[in-house]
Amino acid sequence: MKSLLVAALLLAPIPAVAQGAAVPTRVFASPADLQALIVKARGERHTEGIGSVYPISVVGPYQMQLEYRTGPTRPALHHQDAGWAYVVQGTCTLVTQGSLRDSKPAAPGSTTDVGTAIDNGVSQKLAKGDFIMIPPNMPHQFLDIHGEFIIVSMHLPMPAQK
Repeated sequence: MKSLLVAALLLAPIPAVAQGAAVPTRVFASPADLQALIVKARGERHTEGIGSVYPISVVGPYQMQLEYRTGPTRPALHHQDAGWAYVVQGTCTLVTQGSLRDSKPAAPGSTTDVGTAIDNGVSQKLAKGDFIMIPPNMPHQFLDIHGEFIIVSMHLPMPAQK
């Protein structure tokens, strides 16, 4: 019985470790910090349609991240979050609004849906220095990426609408 108790106490922390370490609270990132993330992104293999995402800062439910894209993203919408982004480098076409074709959850229990296209969307060219804000439940997709397209983004949890 004593050995079972010891084993239970030793194994108790494992789920927390398996979830990965949380990014520590960080309230400042310099241009050099962002450049280091860009260099890191250039050296890594990228997932088609997703690219690479690197946390910059996490405070409570808010995570600021660097997104490095070299190709189009999957069309998606986030049910509970608004999306904010600033274009650091590159150009692309952002498609928003319309309806998400073949919509399904990105993963079991996910609050993000992905699809195969956006029907009747509105296109907007994006370039360095542009800001975007996408409300919850709005389909969006980055297309026509030339070279590297890099943004700093945040998902902003929205209160439930009554």
